[in-house]
Amino acid sequence: STTGQYGFETVQDGNFTSAKPQYAYPVTWKWLDYYKNPVWLTATLYVRVDAAPQNFNFNRSLGQISFNITSATPGSCNVTVPKLLMDGAFKVFINDTLVPSILTWNKTHTFIYFTYSQGTHNIKIIGEIVTRIRGLVLLAICDVNGDGIVDIFDITSVALFYKWEEEVKNQ
Repeated sequence: STTGQYGFETVQDGNFTSAKPQYAYPVTWKWLDYYKNPVWLTATLYVRVDAAPQNFNFNRSLGQISFNITSATPGSCNVTVPKLLMDGAFKVFINDTLVPSILTWNKTHTFIYFTYSQGTHNIKIIGEIVTRIRGLVLLAICDVNGDGIVDIFDITSVALFYKWEEEVKNQ
């Protein structure tokens, strides 16, 4: 169980702007790098919800984030998960019942949105644990020009380094 740092995030909902409480939970785990050396990694999960989360827990072996909330009114929750930690398909359970959720993402994070009714709820978010950390090292090696993206420019640079030349046909 981890205690989250508390802050506010401005939420725009149509023409209404409000400050929604945000709780940050750093999660640290040990991984092996490309050369099988142990490395400690830390990623921060964010939970935006009006009712303060209690008993927050991340279980790496189960691929599960869990916490409890108690609310006098219905509400919504948005959980931000770094892709370094978990990726792929996510399922949200409230009191062991699968509930609808909306997933959006960018290059680095997945955003999981769901609603809840009034009452006390046990929330479980189950996803896929990332096992591709070694690929990040490979990505860094392949990103020849250092722009954070492996693309045709990197492939061309590597090809030219190894003396590849395009065959040109005389016409």
